[in-house]
Amino acid sequence: MSVEEIIAELANIVALSPAFKERLRELLIREVYQPRQIIDAPGNQHYRMWLVESGIVRSYYVDGRGRDITEAFFSARDLIFLWEGYLSHRTDHYLEALQVTNVYTLRYADLEALREFPEAEPLIKYFILQQRQYELFRSRLLSHAAEERYRQFRNAYPGIFRDVPLRLIASYLNMTRENLSRLITKGF
Repeated sequence: MSVEEIIAELANIVALSPAFKERLRELLIREVYQPRQIIDAPGNQHYRMWLVESGIVRSYYVDGRGRDITEAFFSARDLIFLWEGYLSHRTDHYLEALQVTNVYTLRYADLEALREFPEAEPLIKYFILQQRQYELFRSRLLSHAAEERYRQFRNAYPGIFRDVPLRLIASYLNMTRENLSRLITKGF
């Protein structure tokens, strides 16, 4: 996904002026992360959002017993828009690249500066809505029994099972690795 493809996708959401497109081209920064590289850590203040071009990023925190609890996976074309950063709060979780990962970043301060353009407001609302929909998916997912959690997540994100270790998927689904392996073996 190139900057031009990002602009084309955004133009599908709202009409973009030539001036907005040009400013966005100037502000988007491409970054590359290596497998297991921490992109952000607790105590930091997220100052930017990320659009994943390729690779996989996971969001996780460490619980009181020292276990990693996966909160989210982000892969190609996913937007990582975190409330804490946008609201200038410090984070309590990690962002980690699980494989070689290419992203485009946009600083939240630059996003705010883009508000001089009328198309910025609907885009910001869209970003917030995308994050909210992802949060709702996970909260609703966790309200189901283990088999249904697995089935719904597998249907929504089939590629994750090919590219992510089962222990991380099990953590996301709030089950043990053994339970997840059993569900996969049973063919649910």
